[in-house]
Amino acid sequence: MALGKHFLFDVSVCARVSPELINHMMTALVSQLGLTELHRHMFTHPTPQPIPGCSCVVILADSHIAAHSWPEEDAICIDLFTCGTPPNLKILKGVIVDYTGGKPKASVVRRG
Repeated sequence: MALGKHFLFDVSVCARVSPELINHMMTALVSQLGLTELHRHMFTHPTPQPIPGCSCVVILADSHIAAHSWPEEDAICIDLFTCGTPPNLKILKGVIVDYTGGKPKASVVRRG
């Protein structure tokens, strides 16, 4: 029996995405996918880079979404795990592209 699905996205060739934009993307993912947010934590890495990298985790009623950015590499990794109804992959990818301008490479892993 599968316990849930884990959606993994490696996003390359992104615009230099700021922590603020990552935070807005997470809000859009929660809203457009109809998820229930319980808590959010954002950490911005101290760096001399013009745009710092960040890690953002959103705890959901059904699990979590996490995003980690490396602006100096034009890369973002995003994962969403849900033990509830799987999200619409087209909407999920669309939000990621809209906010990052990048090319997401997706994989889905059945857990359990």
